[in-house]
Amino acid sequence: MNRIVCTLREMGYRLTPQRRAVIDALSECGGFTDASVIFGKVRLTNEHISLDTIYRNLKLLIELGVVNQINNPRSDRTLYELITDSPHQHAVCLACGKIECIDHCTEMVDNMVRLASDGFKVVNHSFEAYGYCAECQKKQLREDKNDSGI
Repeated sequence: MNRIVCTLREMGYRLTPQRRAVIDALSECGGFTDASVIFGKVRLTNEHISLDTIYRNLKLLIELGVVNQINNPRSDRTLYELITDSPHQHAVCLACGKIECIDHCTEMVDNMVRLASDGFKVVNHSFEAYGYCAECQKKQLREDKNDSGI
């Protein structure tokens, strides 16, 4: 929480009660969650908060690099994750929606270091790999075999 508060202040923002509630809700959820779950948790302590306020605060926290936004192009569901450790990337299964965290890609880190040395200030980055997890691939293979009569 201290890192987030420092980031907000460095960028000229205050830790409002609404922002604190969104951050607390993300922290309580752990992993990945959607805005409606965050909204439900925040409403338990702040019944007057709107879903629009949740989205505005999520947008700001993403821009400040303290929250990740993960999109699944096969669904309308956008998930959010509080960044509690070093930045990382994600692998998203297009079938079941499972998300796996990936440690730094060496080449991506090298490119960000190069950008920084050229005077570009990186404040956030995002990378998602989309595909099919091993379990969904096996399931599809079984379905294909059943459809072909094998």
